Amino acid sequence: ISFEYTILFPEKNDFSFSVLISLFSNLLDNALESCKQYREHHPQNDSLFIHLSTDYKTKMFMIQMKNSKDPDIPFTRQSTKDDSTLHGHGLSIIESIAKDYGGTCQWSVEDDSFLSLIMLKHT
Repeated sequence: ISFEYTILFPEKNDFSFSVLISLFSNLLDNALESCKQYREHHPQNDSLFIHLSTDYKTKMFMIQMKNSKDPDIPFTRQSTKDDSTLHGHGLSIIESIAKDYGGTCQWSVEDDSFLSLIMLKHT
């Protein structure tokens, strides 16, 4: 999996370390699972990717991630892991954090990729 990232943080912000870990670990876990599914169904595809970037403007901290997604598997917000009682909460966790910080989340599918955009207010 090709992984590219650009991470910029505002010098002054009110995000705790645990909030940032929750955001990035859930995003990356979902992206890795999506790439794994793609490879299982299309083993000939060797161009799997994850692109992660952050930026901040006008008191908004923005996280954007785009990753490979099998176009044959619809996006349903349900975990595809075997034990779905322990998995499948990542998007809800991210959405809850965004709400706590007066922000928003957007999830979208574009052909064979999945796009996540999270915006959080920072001070």
